[in-house]
Amino acid sequence: MEKIKKWVISQKSLITYGFISIFVMIIDVSVCYVGEFFVDKLIANAIGVVTGFVIQYILASKKVFNSRNKRTFIIFIVTFLFGLACAQGIVWLSRDILFQGADSFIAFAVSKGLSIVIPFFLLYFIRLKLIRPEQGK
Repeated sequence: MEKIKKWVISQKSLITYGFISIFVMIIDVSVCYVGEFFVDKLIANAIGVVTGFVIQYILASKKVFNSRNKRTFIIFIVTFLFGLACAQGIVWLSRDILFQGADSFIAFAVSKGLSIVIPFFLLYFIRLKLIRPEQGK
């Protein structure tokens, strides 16, 4: 039990980032779902993604990286776009290459899962490396 406590304490920022990301994913999916009743699915998706980005920036910049300034915001935008491109690439590779264009639920679930998990860790570690905590806070 003591080893688990030490691990949780040592990985506090990663765990916090994970919970924030899960919360943001739920908001994103909810906004997209409800939005589709009012606007085109692509517009609804864009609104959900942007809403998720804003919420993640507000929460993670303060609770995980302890930095909320112009430089941090730019890093979040650039890494967000990188993560989006990475997720799209993962979906394409897994659906078209790995599953050879299959439309099965398994193909969808695996590709969607990989497109969430891999960028999650990539963005966390890139942001951790690039974002410096603000002094005096």
